Amino acid sequence: IRAVLNMHRNCSPYMEKYVLQAYFKMKAIVGGLARMKLRYGPMVRDHLTTLWEQFNRNDGTYNHGWSGGPLTLLSQYVAGISPLAVGYSKYQIRPQLGDLNHVEATVPSAKGRIHVVIARQAGELDMSLESPAGTEGKVMLPLGSMTLSRLEIDGAVVENPKVYNGRVVFGVTPGKWTVKLVGK
Repeated sequence: IRAVLNMHRNCSPYMEKYVLQAYFKMKAIVGGLARMKLRYGPMVRDHLTTLWEQFNRNDGTYNHGWSGGPLTLLSQYVAGISPLAVGYSKYQIRPQLGDLNHVEATVPSAKGRIHVVIARQAGELDMSLESPAGTEGKVMLPLGSMTLSRLEIDGAVVENPKVYNGRVVFGVTPGKWTVKLVGK
């Protein structure tokens, strides 16, 4: 499927969202981000401040919400913010950064804003998270090629952190959190 998607670019901006979602579901994040930049880059770089109906600006009108699919994908898959229960009363942070070193996203929910900032550098990953009252979060941070040396949450070292499928996993309650993963 990935080979076909890599070769063909026949869909509209609306349908492109589903092509990109397929990349993310296949965990082909780098390819999905590269395709997103290729396909939507001209819109983002253009002097207009809206997303076009078609990829060729002259083939339609200039303001179409259905062309904004990549925005939801960046929040849901790249920053990793997605609901686990109605209204985000339970949610997860499960980022898939691909080749990005910095991601920031804010998702409005029925309970309030969920805001996350993730920054990665050699041997370290930092996250700050702010979540509203009445929510419960499950955080699953990727280790990538790191072997976990230390997990700090709000400056305190966590003894025996849970690691599952290459991710450090822990829960959070409402409020502000700072997290640091340090690798060997």
